[in-house]
Amino acid sequence: MIQLEEIIEKECVNFSKQALVLGSAPTVKNSLKRKFDGLVIGTGDVPWRARGKIRCDFWVTANSVFPLPWIDSHLRELVKSDSKILISPVTVANVHENYNEVSLAFGRIFKSNRFVPYDQRHFNGGNHAISSSLSCCKFAQEYIKSPPIQILLSKLSESSTEYYSEGSTVALHGYALAVLLQCNPIFLAGIELPSRERDYVAYKNFKLFDEKVDEKIRRLIRQHRISEQAASVFASDLDRILKDFTIINKIASKIGVKTYVTSASSRLLDLEGFEFSDNLN
Repeated sequence: MIQLEEIIEKECVNFSKQALVLGSAPTVKNSLKRKFDGLVIGTGDVPWRARGKIRCDFWVTANSVFPLPWIDSHLRELVKSDSKILISPVTVANVHENYNEVSLAFGRIFKSNRFVPYDQRHFNGGNHAISSSLSCCKFAQEYIKSPPIQILLSKLSESSTEYYSEGSTVALHGYALAVLLQCNPIFLAGIELPSRERDYVAYKNFKLFDEKVDEKIRRLIRQHRISEQAASVFASDLDRILKDFTIINKIASKIGVKTYVTSASSRLLDLEGFEFSDNLN
């Protein structure tokens, strides 16, 4: 079973190779139209949404909805992607009674070096202490031997003592991975972080994995009826998210890595250290 530290050691030959980190906001489509010669890191469900448009070298996951590798239909999509897939303990956060069954499935899945367990929540400074009764903690103890991604990142800068948080958006971990691989420059695409729920839509928003037609209709109607002022899922955590991006960017800057944002409307451009560029050639 391969660990994140081993992946970083093997892939660091990509130093000075550029990277493109994909979030799922609709503006990501502009970057998908360009030919990109570099490392591509997809986050969340965007590698599935963008399938056929771009191949992701890495697929970074950190949620308990999709993809869940022990579910056959999800696993087929992961295998089809031809990506190296990073799987976080958050994946099993909602697994309770059948954890042992799910753990057996992971035992089989991790025999392939395409699947890499990584931790982003059990670390000093994090809000989640190890507990023997929680599924995410069992997963971390059973399968993860590398330090959490925040610790690995801080090691790149001897003067850095500040860790980014568990992450309210998986795009943070995709960005951290690009910095850990010392890719340069790094382009961030499809990361908007809207404060209004009405603006919180995904690239190819009509798609949701395994969604039935009637469920899709109800979801789209609900979205259409959302109040103009309703806060997005990012709103309460927005300050923390922006601080996390700043922490990662400071480490990137200290090792000489430049970060560009490909969307002129992204909130990241309000932060020091992030510049606009959609020149992916």
